[in-house]
Amino acid sequence: MAALSEAWVWLQSVEGRTWAAWVQAIGSVLGILVAARLASSHARTLAQHELDEGRNLRKGVALLAQNLAKLLAMAHHALSDPQRARRISVGTIPSIENILAALRSVDFRVTRDGELVFEVQTLIQYGLTAVEIFRSVSERPPGSEFAQSDLDEINDIIEVLRKVVSEIDMRELRIA
Repeated sequence: MAALSEAWVWLQSVEGRTWAAWVQAIGSVLGILVAARLASSHARTLAQHELDEGRNLRKGVALLAQNLAKLLAMAHHALSDPQRARRISVGTIPSIENILAALRSVDFRVTRDGELVFEVQTLIQYGLTAVEIFRSVSERPPGSEFAQSDLDEINDIIEVLRKVVSEIDMRELRIA
């Protein structure tokens, strides 16, 4: 109680200009603390946002790669029947090209994942190769045989796509 009364006596002895200086000093310190807290909070929010965007990008690329692999597997299966093989160009090739266009439009500025950039480039490269093979197969004259090498190459492409999807999924698990 004595300390409180001494503080009261001291407060009454302080002049007006000194009070203004104390208020300004305390206000400045509080302002600095609030600014530091806001900056820290903003940095955490920004980091979480970048992490979420990168995760969403990886999920989107993995989904596109899965759909590309499924389309190629269906087209690969269709190559066993010459009539169905000719129809590949009607539906499958445009669908593959749409997926490749979506992969080309990926904005990599939201991620620092260099592996993902490489994987998307790989998906596009192999997808374009598959389109070339399917076009050449669908343009062959009726009754012509398909080269086993075409079937093998499509099968190899499907395996590469599945590995890419697996790599993206595994990296997502390590990040999460």
